[in-house]
Amino acid sequence: MNDQRIIEAHKEASTLALTGTGTVRRHSIRKGGIEDKDRVTGNLVGAAFMHTSSRALDPQLHTHFVLFNATWDKTEQRWKALQTSGMFDAVHYGTEVYRNELVKRLQGIGYKFATPVRLSRLRASHRS
Repeated sequence: MNDQRIIEAHKEASTLALTGTGTVRRHSIRKGGIEDKDRVTGNLVGAAFMHTSSRALDPQLHTHFVLFNATWDKTEQRWKALQTSGMFDAVHYGTEVYRNELVKRLQGIGYKFATPVRLSRLRASHRS
């Protein structure tokens, strides 16, 4: 990957996609079966692993996020499991945030795309 600006755009879009999925940072509050609601903690525990190639060593810029099923509840002063109900929607939302932010950043540094932009076109451009 010769254009470092692409990597920076990817890092920024990836970070925004992850931090923008607030629905993941919730846990359930259950007290003796009486109270059953979600509380937003605003934190996650995990790691990001960026790669610039596929397993076949083809150029393919991507990041893997590994998130633990844990969030710190300041109110109860303990670690709690994440609420899973919104996780899958949050993944799809985060993917769309990433795609939109990446295109916006790449256009901002001079890259042009056919309208509408499709992820398959972005992937194809990385392979050539």
